[in-house]
Amino acid sequence: MSELSELIKINKNIQEQNEEIIRLLKIIAGEGMPSYVKMPSPIPEDYHEVEHKSLLENVIDIGEVYFVEGEHVYKLTFNGDETLVENLNGSAEVDDYSLQEMVAMQSLMKARSLDDNTVVLSKENVLNLPLALKVCYEEGAETVFIPWSAMAQLVGAPENIMTLMKLNFYKNEDELMDMLFGGE
Repeated sequence: MSELSELIKINKNIQEQNEEIIRLLKIIAGEGMPSYVKMPSPIPEDYHEVEHKSLLENVIDIGEVYFVEGEHVYKLTFNGDETLVENLNGSAEVDDYSLQEMVAMQSLMKARSLDDNTVVLSKENVLNLPLALKVCYEEGAETVFIPWSAMAQLVGAPENIMTLMKLNFYKNEDELMDMLFGGE
């Protein structure tokens, strides 16, 4: 009987986690905003504001990769001799960027840059996929590469999440390289 109680408890925890993920994804998609969040009023056509350029709305050079971990946006640059990882919106450091470094090396070897506004996420970056996607969206990402194993975090997500950004799921590093640079 205790095993059944334990399974019920685990199932309730999973259900609560899924409901929180769904809630966050709905907020990312602009649905289900809390009542205290007021939507901005339309801006008059004659009003000209200085545009804020999002962190990911940049041209990506050969050997560069953008990625997100938590609320931080990183740019990894590999020039053949050294790897530089720059936090674009804070001072936190990232521990594991081996996948992004591999992508940057491949970019340099093939002399091809990634498409602009592209983010590559690794298994380590998607421990909280809803937060990572929210940051990607807010900072202007158009295409996000996500490990296949993180797909379960999108169960119950709003249908329009795929229209906000192009989400590409990869099963392993080889498939990711083929998706980014084409198979040869």
